[in-house]
Amino acid sequence: MNKDNSIQNKQSKKEPIPDNSGSWIAIGLCLGIVIGLFIDDLGLGMCLGVMMGVSVGPAIDALRKNKKSQEE
Repeated sequence: MNKDNSIQNKQSKKEPIPDNSGSWIAIGLCLGIVIGLFIDDLGLGMCLGVMMGVSVGPAIDALRKNKKSQEE
C-alpha cells in the first residue's frame, strides 16, 4: 500500500508541461518572413519558418526540461 502512495505522490509532484508550440510556430514564422524577404521568395520563407518553429521549438523545450531534471 505504501508503494502505491509513493507512486501517486511522485505523479502529483510532477510539474505540468506547458505547451509552447504555438509561440514557437509564431517565432519561426517571423524568422521565415525575414528569410523570405532576403531571398526574395516570401512563400518559401514562410514555409521554412513554420518548419523551423515546429522542429526547433520542441527540441529547445526538451533540452530545457533535461537541464532542469539534471539540476534536481
